[in-house]
Amino acid sequence: MSNPTPHNSGTTITRECLVVSRTLAADPAKIFAVLTDPDRHQDTEPGDWVRAAVDANPITAMGQVFAVNMFLDAAGGGATTWRRRTKALP
Repeated sequence: MSNPTPHNSGTTITRECLVVSRTLAADPAKIFAVLTDPDRHQDTEPGDWVRAAVDANPITAMGQVFAVNMFLDAAGGGATTWRRRTKALP
């Protein structure tokens, strides 16, 4: 899903949303300990493209947004992605 948005510099920024779900055979407390710690998000990716959290404060509420720095040569180098906590399942 892409929605081009005009930017003040005359360029166009494309906003995309990627939603992923996965079932893990693990203790939910251990899973949420990783997911609520922005510094641990590099541990959730199979490669090394997720580098570090912009702000390492833990995620404590629904709707909270956090950012991580990423780098992948094939995708054009460095970028920052923002992630929002949308729900928690028991």
